[in-house]
Amino acid sequence: MNSTHPTRDPLRFFEQFGITPEVTRQVLSVATRYGADDSDLYFEYSSSTSVVLSDRKVNRAHTGIDLGVGIRVVIGDSVGYAYTEDLSLAAMLRVAAIASEIARGGKSHAPIAGTPGKTPNFYPVDKHWSEIALSDRIPLVRKWEAQAFERDERITKVQVSLADADKYVLIVKPDGRTFGDYRPMTRAMVGVSCEADGKQESGGYN
Repeated sequence: MNSTHPTRDPLRFFEQFGITPEVTRQVLSVATRYGADDSDLYFEYSSSTSVVLSDRKVNRAHTGIDLGVGIRVVIGDSVGYAYTEDLSLAAMLRVAAIASEIARGGKSHAPIAGTPGKTPNFYPVDKHWSEIALSDRIPLVRKWEAQAFERDERITKVQVSLADADKYVLIVKPDGRTFGDYRPMTRAMVGVSCEADGKQESGGYN
């Protein structure tokens, strides 16, 4: 395991940010303090990287991380929602209070201890994208570019891009149900421009 991801288990991934069953219980207690027909905490972490190669040069590269929690409270026809990127307990309690005020009304129900739900592993992978350095991605897109040029001498320009993301989701309900999910995503694109007999054509595939 690397230092960025102490665990790959979606149900335990957010522990590195201080998200424990006791913390979620406290946050849900505030979110449902005026009562709730439904409520949930939706935690999400996403790390993404993209590389674009054009004119035989890497002209764009981007990496980013998004992290936060959305808190939803439903009372009758009223829905309160608030969001924060700060996962400190104090920040989440403030956001939970905002969501509860928006959907205020009804009878309070105390959250109960969490029970992890079982979800299938729809995306088994041998190596996560977040474990692959940007320097390892560049030779890959250069190889695709070279293969495209080798296909046809009429090709005058090739553009290649590779974008990927590792996303972790944790959903916690007041009735104790807790669900985690891991969602890897990848998109690769190769576009070419050709010229022959004074005519130009372009096409791409991803």
